Amino acid sequence: MMEAMMTEILFSELTEDGKVRNLVGHERGESARDRWTLDDLDLDDDAIDVIVPVELLTLSSSFFQGMFAQSVKKLGRDGFLDHYRFRASAIVLQQVDEGIRDSLMKRSALG
Repeated sequence: MMEAMMTEILFSELTEDGKVRNLVGHERGESARDRWTLDDLDLDDDAIDVIVPVELLTLSSSFFQGMFAQSVKKLGRDGFLDHYRFRASAIVLQQVDEGIRDSLMKRSALG
């Protein structure tokens, strides 16, 4: 029997082995989206493990939205959480939840 290849997003690649403790900024999130080709991963049949190192203290809503808002909108809240399985501290999981909520909010266009 052939074993499926597990796909992982390792945030440790963004934290320089614990030197960076806060991931912030929409543009930085967009860069991370491109780095891991999330447009393609959104279509993958297999779930994706998102591994967040314990040293990471902050995953800002702006970073989360830059990286994942398109995926959240495409997959819906439950579909997103089924597809992207976050392995993170309770604090970061709460920030992920806030990012999902913010991603699904209807915003009026600013002039």
